[in-house]
Amino acid sequence: MPQLRNVILERLQAGPFEQQLGADLRESVAQAAGLYLLDQQEAKDSFGFDNSDWDECLMVGWLGDRFPEDHFAELLEELPGPAIITLDELSEAFDRYLPRPGTDVDLFDPEWFDERYPHFVDHVYRHLLRKRVSAPIPIAILTDLPSELDDWWRWLRIGWDAARQHLLGEESDAPAATEGEGESLDLDTEATLWQYEDIAVECCPLEFKGHVTGSSVIRQDEAILSVRVRGHLSPSSLKNMSADVERLVRSLVLSSSALEPRQQSRHERLEPVRASDLKTYLPFLREALGLALSPRKKGEHFDNRIANAVRLLAEADRQASTAIAIALCVAAIESLVGFKGGELKQRLSNSVARLLEADTKHRSQAVKFVARLYDVRSDILHGTRLDDEPSRLQDARRLAAGVLYAVWYFVDFTKRMGADPPKPESWIKELTSANETFFSDGPPERVPELPEVARLWRRS
Repeated sequence: MPQLRNVILERLQAGPFEQQLGADLRESVAQAAGLYLLDQQEAKDSFGFDNSDWDECLMVGWLGDRFPEDHFAELLEELPGPAIITLDELSEAFDRYLPRPGTDVDLFDPEWFDERYPHFVDHVYRHLLRKRVSAPIPIAILTDLPSELDDWWRWLRIGWDAARQHLLGEESDAPAATEGEGESLDLDTEATLWQYEDIAVECCPLEFKGHVTGSSVIRQDEAILSVRVRGHLSPSSLKNMSADVERLVRSLVLSSSALEPRQQSRHERLEPVRASDLKTYLPFLREALGLALSPRKKGEHFDNRIANAVRLLAEADRQASTAIAIALCVAAIESLVGFKGGELKQRLSNSVARLLEADTKHRSQAVKFVARLYDVRSDILHGTRLDDEPSRLQDARRLAAGVLYAVWYFVDFTKRMGADPPKPESWIKELTSANETFFSDGPPERVPELPEVARLWRRS
């Protein structure tokens, strides 16, 4: 598939689109001319403006037809992949190269559009959609770093540096993969969290609190992990995607850390995560981010459910209201294991309990825990509970992270076995439909045990 900016170039240069744009532009000029020739009093009574001003007539003619915004909006809606340019940027570029009111161009000259339109397209392709790289976006604090970089961290850092050198066109000084002890990582893939054609989210070199000498880290005890966005993106799209990536990756890091014992960090804004835990959950983080950023699939798919849950949790994590954040966490759980029909609270409670509680002795406690949380969610949405304790939000967030990871793990495991995942609703119903299934010990097939999540109800 060609790069997205090449797709935009082809769409803008397509004969039917260009011809329709030119025809509608001339029609807008003709409408402005009609307004200009109206009786002044009639124009004032009908349109509320002074039609003796030709520029004003042109402006009314353009705005009345929402030209060219409607044309560009339709074009952008049809494009695959992430948004690499905004409607405002396209419209502003059109204004710049195809004159609006206030110019001395003869708008009735039939050739003026054909002469100027290629300059507009060239500006979009070469200037607005040139290759850009965002500033580093801090996403997490890595804790429990070794005083000496082990083989994994050594190769991962080399991979990040190699990616930076490749981006800058510098010659790579990365050693051969045979150097060092142990199994090294694939340097190219480890540097990239997500990629769609030439649009990518990649890791930046670690920012250590101390300093680096060769493969040794003289440190305090933490390092900052950052990512950046790169690709052929307009300035506004780069800004929008960077903000979106920041929310999503931070939320996924929080989901990963919620599955392990809580870490303490002196940093106020970034989530602490152990270096070893990041290594464990990196595949989850990478693939869940990809699902959230990539185009949705048609029909009923687990991928769509996971993508929706990731975005709901990202919204929960940025809420100032504890109550609204709890409601969004429960909504994320429902988006993953909810299905139509029957009593929603009971179905959801049974599904989550079977998914996350491997021991039948504690499964009824899990059912009650989820049911209580669902009641809190209902009170919030019905307006009878306007706030709640931060501790309940922590519990809801950890539970949502557990459901998200368990569902993702099941889907990923199934795909790695060479099979297609089942339809979400049929699989979820199967978890709780038969008593011998619900009351059997052990987690469901291809689902991991998550002891930190199970402690939510076992502690009571």
